[in-house]
Amino acid sequence: MRNLIKIVSFGLVLFVLTACGSVNADEGSQTLYVICDENNTCGFIDINGKVVIEPQFDDVGSFLGSNIAPVKVGEKWGYIDRTGEFVVEPILNDAIKFEEVCASAKIGDLWGCIGPDGKVFLDPQYLEPLHFSEGLALAYTKDRDGQNHLTYIDPTGEVVITLPEDLEITLIPSGSDTIRVLPAGTFSDGVSKIRDKKNDRVYFIDHTGKIVIEPQVDDVYPFSEGLAVVEVDGKSGYIDKTGEMVIEPQFDFAYSFADGLAAVQIDGLLGYIDKTGEWVVEAQYEDTWSFTEGLAPVKVDGKWGYIDTTGEMVIEPQFDNAYSFSDGLAFAQRGDTLGYINEDAKFIWVSE
Repeated sequence: MRNLIKIVSFGLVLFVLTACGSVNADEGSQTLYVICDENNTCGFIDINGKVVIEPQFDDVGSFLGSNIAPVKVGEKWGYIDRTGEFVVEPILNDAIKFEEVCASAKIGDLWGCIGPDGKVFLDPQYLEPLHFSEGLALAYTKDRDGQNHLTYIDPTGEVVITLPEDLEITLIPSGSDTIRVLPAGTFSDGVSKIRDKKNDRVYFIDHTGKIVIEPQVDDVYPFSEGLAVVEVDGKSGYIDKTGEMVIEPQFDFAYSFADGLAAVQIDGLLGYIDKTGEWVVEAQYEDTWSFTEGLAPVKVDGKWGYIDTTGEMVIEPQFDNAYSFSDGLAFAQRGDTLGYINEDAKFIWVSE
């Protein structure tokens, strides 16, 4: 059963990547999909369900955005190419997928970056992974005196933006480890969110570090398609990139926009609105995901199906779990059958 959990976890990661617009970044390379067998080892299949790389790794990451993917052997990580050959031997303490220009890899206690050829792109010197987006990545370092430094760097490692030194880093206990929550994130739609807990502020900066939006709200989320979800007095609405409230807070919960629509919840049910705040698909679903590739998973009477952007049910509710489509496939479960389906709702690969 552990292998099923591992694949389901990848399905969730795949949804997040899809919602962030990262799915079609393979630049002509065929998309490969994670599979895990009864021995809890993982490999990859193609869109037809053919095994391309036999299950042999203890854990795997994604090829999305690159021709290399992180894989785990024992307690160490390395990177393989699309034939399954190692381009970086499993000597790393941790590794994540390729993002724009490089893939963050951990050697000892520090993170650096691996290029698409498997060679060191940026030397290990950072305390957290580098996630490049729109040409910049948040970098966390400490000086010899233990002072925290948060900057945005370009692909050469040069500092482009220096953030205020009094920004707080939140430490959250997690088992035997401690998770750091940084007060800044990645750029999207040309801006990045900064949370200043000490001064009770949330604002957005542009690529020069200039504060361009400082909404007076309880909370705000990253921009997507020109709008950002905000929370005011327990209700969710949307602001534009001038900071103006364009859809008044009225929803119990709201997703970011994708494919021009956003899932929102009201009175316990979810539907989809457009960027004017008008209902395109009335609130009627028990649960939903965002749209990708023109389809969105929706839950009706305990079962998941898929609708198109007009609200038409194009795949009837029949699945116990279902996730968003990525390059023609989606992860789904129907009874004891768990695997990838195509847009005809047929399983092209199932877990044993």
